[in-house]
Amino acid sequence: MSMQQWALPKRRDLIRQLHGSGVANYHHQMVFQGRLQTFSVYIVEIWFPCYRLSNGRTQSRQRELVASENLPDEFFSVDPDSTLALGRQEEILREMVVNSELMSILKRDPQTQPLILDADGYVINGNRRLCAMRMLLRENEQTYARFGSIQVVLLPPCADGDIADLEARLQIVPEGRADYTWVDEAMMYRRGRQQGWTDDHLADLYDKAPPVIRETIAMLDDAEQYLSDRGRPSHYSLVIKKEYAFRKLQKFRLQCSDDEAKKHFFTSVCYVMMDDPDAAEKRLYERIPDAFKFLDRLRETLRAELPPVADPPAGSIPDGGGLDLLGGLLTGQLADTAKRLRAPENQQKARELIRDTLEEMRDQERERRDEQYCLRSIQQAHTKLQSALSALEPSAATEGIEESLANIEQSVVGIRGWLSAHITHRPS
Repeated sequence: MSMQQWALPKRRDLIRQLHGSGVANYHHQMVFQGRLQTFSVYIVEIWFPCYRLSNGRTQSRQRELVASENLPDEFFSVDPDSTLALGRQEEILREMVVNSELMSILKRDPQTQPLILDADGYVINGNRRLCAMRMLLRENEQTYARFGSIQVVLLPPCADGDIADLEARLQIVPEGRADYTWVDEAMMYRRGRQQGWTDDHLADLYDKAPPVIRETIAMLDDAEQYLSDRGRPSHYSLVIKKEYAFRKLQKFRLQCSDDEAKKHFFTSVCYVMMDDPDAAEKRLYERIPDAFKFLDRLRETLRAELPPVADPPAGSIPDGGGLDLLGGLLTGQLADTAKRLRAPENQQKARELIRDTLEEMRDQERERRDEQYCLRSIQQAHTKLQSALSALEPSAATEGIEESLANIEQSVVGIRGWLSAHITHRPS
């Protein structure tokens, strides 16, 4: 059974007939335009409703498809009745419902709630259900004949804000509906802001606290920067499972206050950690706080181990987007180390260095409870310095040695100061 989507003029003709008949199958109540209203429910052919291309649930998937297949940016927005766009929209919806609980329910039960359509027959609420019912009808016309005709509510002509408000109230709720991904929710919050809604209104609409609205939008901004930085703009499927990593990144970056270089470096470290294909979300969630805690040690290690990166030609804009541009405006060791860290040729080594350094620091923290830890650490440092001394050759790299020696000398002064005070005040 092929798709037999009704064209807009045909839909409008039927809508006029339905409104003119005054005959409804039954009535349905819901809050619309700020008050509880009663609407007539009509029975229509399953091909009458039209998928809504501006559906919030499919926004991220649409953008990823456009990016992946190099489609025009306006592919899903130029014409709400585009046959090509509606066909791709149905592909997206099919992927969402094919193995879902919704499909299992519809295989067993009839339609129990009407689809909500706007005044021209576009589906405001129920796109997934419509797709699932059409899939079942195609699969077996006899077994699923009950979906040949379906129940719909037709809204009166109204403003876009009324539609967005209704979509939020009907879809971001429990009652067995499929959860939105955090990216989909963030896109809806951001779209609400673009429509002029305040964070307080969004919080009331989506039953969230205002700080959660702000944090989730900021996480989406971060995720989009991360994808752009990795040369994969709009590939949102790559960040769906990194929600808590971006949440931790937001939390700890706020503790950098106004230190832009530190924010930039910490963000760069987190991005490299997120690239690790072996890092499960739980491990990222735990490692990002460690990365912030041991940020100075990471800076020292990465600066010592990663080769410097040449500046881009004058007048060029780095491919990495906002963070690379920020790095170009910042100066100092943190900015330089971040630049080395973000260079594609250094990424694999950077991941290994970050992982090994954090493991080493965690081990050291556990060992600090041992009264011999300080002595062992100094002895190990001496052994390392002896190895470095024996490795001195005319061909050895010299960059970074002076800086590292200065850090070592500073540490020695600190240890000697502590030792002097400790021996002086030790009870006899």
